[in-house]
Amino acid sequence: MASYNKEAAGQHDSALTRWAERLGVSADSLDRLGATVDPQGAIVFPMQDAERNIIGHRRRLPFGQKLSIKGSKNGLFVPTGPHDYERLYIAEGPTDTAALLSMDLPAIGLPGTGQCIDSAVSFVRHRGVREVVIVSDRDDAGRLGAKKLAEALEGACSARVCEPPEPHKDLRDWLRAEPLLREHDLIEHSNEPKSSAVEIGDDWPEIIDVATDPVPAFPLDALAPVLGDYAEAVAESLQVPHDMPALLGLAIGSFALSTRVDLRPEPDWWEPCNLWVCCLMRPAERKSAVLRLMRAPLDEHQRSVNESLAEQIEKTHRQEKALRARLDRMIKKVANADDPAERYQAEAEGDRIAAELREIKVVNPVRYVADNATPEAVARLLLNNDERLLLLSAEAATLDIILGRYAAQKGIHNLDVYQHGHAGDHITIDRIGREPDIIDRPALSIALCVQPGLLDDLAREKALRDRGVLARFLWSLPTSLVGSRAVRPRPIPDEVARAYDQAVKRLLSVELQPDGTPWTLTLDAEAVAHLDLFRKDLERRLDDDLKVIEDWGGKLAGLVCRVVAVLHAYEHPHDFTHRPIGADTITRAIRIGDYATGHALTVLATMGMDRDRLLARRVAEWLRDRGEPTVTRRDIYRRLHSSVDSSEDLDGVLKILVDQGYLRLAPAEKGKPGRPSEVYDVNPRTL
Repeated sequence: MASYNKEAAGQHDSALTRWAERLGVSADSLDRLGATVDPQGAIVFPMQDAERNIIGHRRRLPFGQKLSIKGSKNGLFVPTGPHDYERLYIAEGPTDTAALLSMDLPAIGLPGTGQCIDSAVSFVRHRGVREVVIVSDRDDAGRLGAKKLAEALEGACSARVCEPPEPHKDLRDWLRAEPLLREHDLIEHSNEPKSSAVEIGDDWPEIIDVATDPVPAFPLDALAPVLGDYAEAVAESLQVPHDMPALLGLAIGSFALSTRVDLRPEPDWWEPCNLWVCCLMRPAERKSAVLRLMRAPLDEHQRSVNESLAEQIEKTHRQEKALRARLDRMIKKVANADDPAERYQAEAEGDRIAAELREIKVVNPVRYVADNATPEAVARLLLNNDERLLLLSAEAATLDIILGRYAAQKGIHNLDVYQHGHAGDHITIDRIGREPDIIDRPALSIALCVQPGLLDDLAREKALRDRGVLARFLWSLPTSLVGSRAVRPRPIPDEVARAYDQAVKRLLSVELQPDGTPWTLTLDAEAVAHLDLFRKDLERRLDDDLKVIEDWGGKLAGLVCRVVAVLHAYEHPHDFTHRPIGADTITRAIRIGDYATGHALTVLATMGMDRDRLLARRVAEWLRDRGEPTVTRRDIYRRLHSSVDSSEDLDGVLKILVDQGYLRLAPAEKGKPGRPSEVYDVNPRTL
């Protein structure tokens, strides 16, 4: 037994060492965090509460996916050893915590951006820490989470934020590039310590957030450089979150590949490439400006193609018009002929003209993009444009149409064209007095940037959830930059814009194979193994943390496969059809799948909230933006007047806000004229 335990311990140490090499940290740092390696090869980190009790575990799979084990609660990553120190480093995630420990710095870690902040503050207070250095990721969500933690630490200790310099996305990336990184480098890249500036009375409770957990930041480094660089440049130039240009670029790439390329992860599994993405962005987020920049290569390529086809378009339309006029004359001749021989001759001539009409291939102008098209118009555009179309819009009109608002009978949803267009199932368009039109393998791509308020409307449309329409979207709820945008940001470099333009146009130029069939992309053996491991873990999660969105989770493997095809094409625009997809590309697609999962949990869970909780969340966000220490029932009613019939309908909303610690009823003022309105004090933590 002793020799068996020794052998098992040796195998564990070897596995932990391999993980340390993969992560670029020391094996000792992982050991101090209590990390173990499970039989599936995943590294497992224990999570603790502020009193050092283990309350959960976080797994990280070999290809980078991170998830909590069933039954776990989120907690801190706390190493073994003494915890008497004046300066403490707090990182995001266990691997950045391990990076700090590898530098011999005292550190703990949070499970994710903005999570377990109360536990971290409690940990700091109980140990008398004098100064905290928060090491954030270099992205919008990381900055926001670090800001929230720094604000929460006010009054407990001084706090500063360290952000890795460009081009490093996080501390581990920085340490891997600069192995001699030391504490003074972190301090040099930190802001000045911030001490307590807001006094919060002891009688105010901690806020229980009405909103959902913070959503993950978009993994910009998972994109091919040609798209990632352009998305980053657009985001910088327009001062918008990276998510929006990145996802629009993926959707545009997916449209370019649709009907030309398929992915076959297995012999009997066919996956088209068209994606549906939806970014939920507040007003004034420059959605239209982002769309204009991202779609520019589409518009230019469409214009160029139509100019080259102009002569054929005019000629074939003229021929069709002439044939139809001749056919109409023959029909009239048959109807008016008294002589049987004359009638027979006219019928024969009419049949010959009709056959000629069926044979002629009318060339129509190419149409890549539509916005507020009805289902019937979408079907017609698919029919006339090689069975592919991109619905691209910064307005809610497209979703309004899907919601059935413009149908003859409101609330009647014609969803077939959308469902078939996503799956590639054939569509039949019946015509009165003629043969039906068949769209054999439609490919409908959708890219929308709409306001989050639309979630309320989507939540009310049960048919959209029941028929799987909402489950087909890659949802994104980016962190807004409004209020912190630079006035004179860096413009987009010409070479970066040119590279994106050329890549998109190259993908749009891909033709079918010589036999008229789409190209087939395949995975190499290592990529297949990575995908199988991901699918195995996904199957487990569908009965665990993804059970609340199992309709969406059931389509996640297909979404990852569609994304991997687009990543592969952007990576190798000139010869991607002749290359197998490698393990690195599937790993990056899975990371985007993880991002999509975090956002889907937030968005679709929001749709499942009851009405009062949805309205309470809107009020909580408004209170933060408003920044006033008091608010009246009348103020809140005015804010929600379009969603409630009267002030009395706010009882449930106000109860939630009081119970969650956002508000408390202020004493009534006596002697004021007029009908009084309830006044509420706002928790300073909200502000």
